[in-house]
Amino acid sequence: MRAPVVLLSLVLLCSLANALGVSRLNDVNPLLEEIIYTTNQDFIKNHQDKIEIKPFVVDGLLYRVTVKGGQLSNLATLALRGDNQVFDQTDGEGYSLFNYDLFVGLQEINVKLDYEYTFLHFIGGSGTVDLSTNTDTVRAKGTLTSYDSGKCEAVLQSAQVTEIGNFNIQFTPDSIGKRFLKFFTSFIANYIVPHVKFVINHYVANIVKNDIPKSDFSKIVCKPLVV
Repeated sequence: MRAPVVLLSLVLLCSLANALGVSRLNDVNPLLEEIIYTTNQDFIKNHQDKIEIKPFVVDGLLYRVTVKGGQLSNLATLALRGDNQVFDQTDGEGYSLFNYDLFVGLQEINVKLDYEYTFLHFIGGSGTVDLSTNTDTVRAKGTLTSYDSGKCEAVLQSAQVTEIGNFNIQFTPDSIGKRFLKFFTSFIANYIVPHVKFVINHYVANIVKNDIPKSDFSKIVCKPLVV
């Protein structure tokens, strides 16, 4: 199963506590913390706390960067962001409809990449770069329908990155050349990326639309509600 399916599904599971009849987030914090802890442990148990990054190449007029592979990790640090969480319930004949609007993130995102680079076709090098940040927020919207018969349907309508930045960047091994590369990478990550969230969100929207199997998402989210 694709990691985004699990991540967004577990996010919604963390907010199902509001369906117990408690309207204020502060009143269910202990239960939310317990659910978040359990789901994060499931991430680790099912080896879904890491995502392998496939090799790719970035070509410029004067440079070429080859990422030989890498890893996105710490996905098992899922947490709610703030207290502005919405999980509204509307009861109908034989069913209950929940509209959710959640803000979530990871306590720390860590990206590790192995790379090679050339500049002006004769200056080059290789090494490893680590990028980490705890400044990340995703807003997820959708619906969940729970039927009296025991059936359940969950829909993820949209997911949007609302905050990203404050990256800490480390290169190994370190050198004078790497320090320039670190400055360049830091500039892109911390000054460019936060201003081009629309590019990230275009990618996220495509994942939601094309890469997240609706049946899998519904199955995970509805697991605690199905009789």
